[in-house]
Amino acid sequence: MSARGAAGAGVVGAVAYAVEMELDQRILDYPFDDLVLLARPVVSRRELVRPLGLAIHLANGALAGVVYARVCRLLPGPGWLRGLLFGQIENTLLWPLMLAVDRYHPARKDGSLPPAWSRRNFVAAIARHAAFGLTLGPLYRPQRKDG
Repeated sequence: MSARGAAGAGVVGAVAYAVEMELDQRILDYPFDDLVLLARPVVSRRELVRPLGLAIHLANGALAGVVYARVCRLLPGPGWLRGLLFGQIENTLLWPLMLAVDRYHPARKDGSLPPAWSRRNFVAAIARHAAFGLTLGPLYRPQRKDG
C-alpha cells in the first residue's frame, strides 16, 4: 500500500477516534474534546473551533497513518493487534503533554475544557486510541518485500 493509502487509512482511523470520543464523553460524563484541544490555540471564535479541530485531527490521522506504515512491521501480530499497539504507544508518548495542557492551554484557562490530567480523560484517551488503532491496523496492508 502506498503512502497515500496509509494516509487514507489514518484518516479513517481518525474518524473512528472522533466517533468514539463522542461516545465516551457521554458514557464517562466527561466533556474533554480533542477537537477543542487542537484548534483553540489557533482560533478563539467558538463557531470555528470544532470544524478547524476536526481538520487538524484528520490531518494528524493521515500523518499517523504514514508513520504507522513505516513502523508496523516492527510490531507483533496481525494488523488489528499492530494497530492497537501503535495507538496505545502513541497515547503513552503523548499523555505527559496533558500536564502542559492543564497549565498553558487557552481552553483550560478559560474553562472551556475540563482538566486534561484526570482519570476519566486517561480512560477516554485509551479508548480513543484503541478505536484509532483497531481501525487503522486492519485497513493498512503493508506491501510484501519479495526476496
